[in-house]
Amino acid sequence: MQRQKTLLKEYEQSTQSSTFGDKRIGEQNEGFGEYDKAILRSQHERQLRFLKFLTLF
Repeated sequence: MQRQKTLLKEYEQSTQSSTFGDKRIGEQNEGFGEYDKAILRSQHERQLRFLKFLTLF
């Protein structure tokens, strides 16, 4: 019982948070629809593939 109380205090005092930040392209902008977000992501993926292709030569 005593250990549970100390664990609870330690947990409440900890500075860590269990939040999830969505860093996907387009998720921060509320004005984009699902289709627009998908287009932005596919453009970004295509650009990364192209840049990776350029580094081969």
